[in-house]
Amino acid sequence: MRAVLSLLRPGKPSEVYEDIEICPAYPVFTLPCDISGITVDNLCMKYAAGAAVSGFGRDDDISVTNCEIGFIGGVLNTKLNVRMGNTVSTWAGNINLRAACQRK
Repeated sequence: MRAVLSLLRPGKPSEVYEDIEICPAYPVFTLPCDISGITVDNLCMKYAAGAAVSGFGRDDDISVTNCEIGFIGGVLNTKLNVRMGNTVSTWAGNINLRAACQRK
């Protein structure tokens, strides 16, 4: 999935804006399908309506460690009429999923 962020004011973004915050409706970090042995470490993942880390295939031996995760969730799946968005989510019966992070 590709998204484009356009800043419309002229000048360097660091000089024009005090901060820039976005809230994508998709996961911050998406695991490739059907892989194993992945470590997501020492990342700050915040302000997303989807998940912080999401896997849609059979991804085994996944570790999410030392990450700061906060303000995640709330996207509406209109087909299922449910709100979605988890800190770490997987969908295909994964084996050995480990998560040890700070939730804020």
